[in-house]
Amino acid sequence: MRISYAVRLAAAGLLLGIGGWVYSESQRHTGEQPPPDTVVLDPHAHAPDSVRIRVRVLNGAGTAGLARKVTQLLRDYGYDVVDYATASEETDSTVIEVNAASRVWATSLQRALGGQVSVRERATPLPHVDVTVTLGVHWQPPPQPFRP
Repeated sequence: MRISYAVRLAAAGLLLGIGGWVYSESQRHTGEQPPPDTVVLDPHAHAPDSVRIRVRVLNGAGTAGLARKVTQLLRDYGYDVVDYATASEETDSTVIEVNAASRVWATSLQRALGGQVSVRERATPLPHVDVTVTLGVHWQPPPQPFRP
């Protein structure tokens, strides 16, 4: 009995898929995944090509130079960081405040910053800024450099 090429190809694809799932599950259960506090940047969290997203970055962590470093990162991702500064007070958690932008942009920024970031609507929109990112004490830069 001969097995058709299509059936063999489908069986090989199924075995590869199962193998990949088994590997990912074993990685998840062996502790080789980064701990929840570790910042893992999403290299695909770029700003949309057709949209200008104006971002303001505030350093509420008290770490010198952090807002500037994150500004470089976000600019590399295609965001238009129009301002970066030190926040008026230190804050524990990192927050993205959406001004005139859609929530989709905030979600993209959330992924660009590693996901451990809350999003909220800004009651009073700021002129010339779509999204404000306030970096908190608990946000730590990733171990890999922002720029090679």
